[in-house]
Amino acid sequence: MQNPDEMMALAINAFKEWRETRQHAVSKTPKVLQQQAVALLAHFSSSKVISALNISGTNIKLWSKHGHNKHDPTEFVTLPSLDESSLHAQLSMELAFGNGCYMRFYGEISPAQLTALTQSVNTSSRTAS
Repeated sequence: MQNPDEMMALAINAFKEWRETRQHAVSKTPKVLQQQAVALLAHFSSSKVISALNISGTNIKLWSKHGHNKHDPTEFVTLPSLDESSLHAQLSMELAFGNGCYMRFYGEISPAQLTALTQSVNTSSRTAS
């Protein structure tokens, strides 16, 4: 495990590299950088983290709230079994990914299609970690 000073140095370098290589001057801070900043709060004051990483106090507060969210959007919830009367249902679903992308699904879907979809998303999220 890294000591707090090493963690801070890595975060400073990561933020610097991101700022130098990002496509647009105004773009959302990547989730991994948000998590690094929040992790530093366990070892340093918020003013020290804000100053060292050159980030806003509002952002660090938002990021730390999201990290303590009870309903982590990456967790799967067990759903009740579908009965025969609901073999096909109208679907309207939107997935929000950590990188800011969205995926929307509309229309009729069978239980098998829904199962395949959730399994592929679950597998993809494990391989991306």
